[in-house]
Amino acid sequence: MAFDFCGADLSRAIRAGRGPHPALTLLTSRHAGVPVELRPVEATELDAILDLVIAGYGDERALAVDARPEDARNNARAQVEGLLPQGLATPGHHLYVVVEGEVPVGHLWIAETGVDGFRSVFIYDVRLREDARGRGVGRRVMELAEDVARRLGARDLELHVFAPNARARRLYESLGYRSPAWACGRPSAEPTSARDDT
Repeated sequence: MAFDFCGADLSRAIRAGRGPHPALTLLTSRHAGVPVELRPVEATELDAILDLVIAGYGDERALAVDARPEDARNNARAQVEGLLPQGLATPGHHLYVVVEGEVPVGHLWIAETGVDGFRSVFIYDVRLREDARGRGVGRRVMELAEDVARRLGARDLELHVFAPNARARRLYESLGYRSPAWACGRPSAEPTSARDDT
């Protein structure tokens, strides 16, 4: 049986400030003596990272909305292609590799938005390898994302998280993110799109 689903759009107000363009700077945060850094994604890394974005987002969406994984991944691929038509050269989009010490452990994809009369930064994807989770690396990455948003002059840093992702929700709540909106759905008793009554 399908279950009800919800997702939260979260945001956190930040103090805006202009600085060097984030794509030109290596950003570093120290955690337990080991630096956690964001460095711009190189062209040779992009396809592998986007494959992770598509698989991760597709699988999370499939779970949240009770969809077939292959359909959700196809949807995710179409969305990514629409958002990044020029790849790394797409204006307003910034993709980073998360590096702990000297080891790549994940990625961060953010984009500048200008909705409601103020500048925001939206996190399209943040993902860490399993062995980098639960050790404070994600918290450092979110702090670095806030630094990027400040440098871009953003007022808010925003993201979306699916309801089944309790670990991520706890992290964002502990960092002060609030939910101005919930997107909820409930499946109908019988899917009408699968029927052909003609």
